[in-house]
Amino acid sequence: MRLTVSLLVLSLIPCAHAQMKSVNPTVQKIVDSVSQERITEILKKLDWVGRDLGELSLDTVKMFDADARKAGLHLNVEVHRT
Repeated sequence: MRLTVSLLVLSLIPCAHAQMKSVNPTVQKIVDSVSQERITEILKKLDWVGRDLGELSLDTVKMFDADARKAGLHLNVEVHRT
């Protein structure tokens, strides 16, 4: 799916570029920097992409619990897996 999204984005860039008569130099620089390799690198940094939502939710709760404990608070949390 990531490759499909990447290819879709990359396929739209030439069309969008051809339709513009006057391009903001900043925008042009950003568009020129887009590549499949760069998109792939960014997606690798997003470790939650493609993860099980239940697992992601549990990790989020664990992070909140750890932050609360660091602040001197205690949360009573029971984890029930089905």
